[in-house]
Amino acid sequence: MAEPLPLNSSFLFNLDIELEPPLVLGSRRIVIAKGGRVEGTRIGGRVLSGGGDWIIARSEDISLMDIRVAFETDDSAPVFMSCVGRRVVTADIAVQLTDREKRGALDPSRYYVRILPTFETADERYLWLNGIVGVGIGRYTSTGVSFDVHEIL
Repeated sequence: MAEPLPLNSSFLFNLDIELEPPLVLGSRRIVIAKGGRVEGTRIGGRVLSGGGDWIIARSEDISLMDIRVAFETDDSAPVFMSCVGRRVVTADIAVQLTDREKRGALDPSRYYVRILPTFETADERYLWLNGIVGVGIGRYTSTGVSFDVHEIL
């Protein structure tokens, strides 16, 4: 067997999303994005309202995330980002996440939130986004969720 190739990444941006309270439909939750910011060295912008996360619980602790958000870069380029992801939280953490004041103070090492974002844009300045693979690590905030997104090189 050949030596495994190294996995290298580079920080792309922080995505901070403000969220509406969830709509709970049994094992499905829909959480709509109100807005937010994208901040990175190569890209920055504002999250547009109307996207969100369509979450389905697969077990007591594990949920599948289906995130779709659009943002407009600071130089007016539209970008669509879609992600699949996993959220693993214990029952005691899930209870704390319902309290907006407590959720921002929760240590991210006590839960697991990971996403695999892909991007779509027609703006020539950002076509490079269409060809990358991303990985994001999430944390809950008092107003929503924040992801540190990395490009896999």
